[in-house]
Amino acid sequence: MKELDVEYVLLNATFPENYPFAPPFVRVVSPHIEKGFVMEGGAISNK
Repeated sequence: MKELDVEYVLLNATFPENYPFAPPFVRVVSPHIEKGFVMEGGAISNK
């Protein structure tokens, strides 16, 4: 993050009604990430 001059990562988490028995949906809002396990729109995949 220092190399790219990124000071923070802003996340958006949505928790389902049956939480904690189902995981939350987490999306990266900022910075915009295009590689790795980040899907279109900033969703993070665990697969």
